[in-house]
Parts: sequence; C-alpha cells; structure tokens
Amino acid sequence: MNDLSFINFKFLNKNLELKYIRNPKEPFIADSSVLGFLGVGYINVDKLFFSFSPKGKNALIAHEYWHYKYNFLYEIKKIWLIFCFNKIKKLQELEADIYAARKIGIKPTLSMLKRIKQMIKDRKITYNYKTHPPIEERIANIRKLKQIIKSSSK
Repeated sequence: MNDLSFINFKFLNKNLELKYIRNPKEPFIADSSVLGFLGVGYINVDKLFFSFSPKGKNALIAHEYWHYKYNFLYEIKKIWLIFCFNKIKKLQELEADIYAARKIGIKPTLSMLKRIKQMIKDRKITYNYKTHPPIEERIANIRKLKQIIKSSSK
C-alpha cells in the first residue's frame, strides 16, 4: 500500500495539489510544510481531513494555505526572536484562523475549530499546546472577529 499520494483540491478558484499521507506516524488533520525562504513545500492531509464537511475542508485548507503563503515572513522574525519561537507560532495560528474566516467564512471556521476540539477530546489527534494556542482561545478569537465585523457594518 502506497502511504503517499497527491490529490487535487479546488480552493478559491485555484487548483492545489495536496499531499495525502495515508499512514502518518501520528494522526493529524492537515498541516503545511514549507522550506522557509525557498517557498517550496506542500499542504499535507491525513484521512481525518476527509471527515470534514466541504466548507470545513475549505476552512482547514485556508488556514494551512496562510501558513504556506506567509510563512517566509515569520522566518525573518524567527531569526531575531529565536527565544520567542513558540509565541510566534501561536500568533501564526491565530492569524491563519482569521485568514480562513475571511476567505471561507466565520461559520465554517468556527465549525472547523469546534470539530478539532472534539477530535482532541476524543483523542483522535494530539494537539501541540507549545505551538498552538488553546482551542478555546482560537474559537474566542474568531468570535471576536465576528463581533468586530458585525459592529463595523452598522
């Protein structure tokens, strides 16, 4: 059985090639691997990715696409703030969530985050608290964005 294949995914009118890892060492949903300044890498997905709704998949890919597209900006910051690496990674996660909410929608992004919360609770995935803010903080951040958008449209 081949543990690696590539799948095409339509995202924001772009065709993305996702790397599907069938039997990863640790279960995950989606992540991005980017080689810093080179901008070379992939968005990786595991079988758990396919359990999300179409909008949930788009929110996940939007989140990872942000990492893929904007990671090089943080490479510069990591050089200067090497001792604050985990704080930077946590800020990246919040920014990637906001990107997903703006591109795909607040509701699908909240739904995706709640689904991840349940997967953590059910021990389907291991959540990295060193590099990711608590999931409740990520949900609260998107809810705050929702309130800001709501109040600015009045």
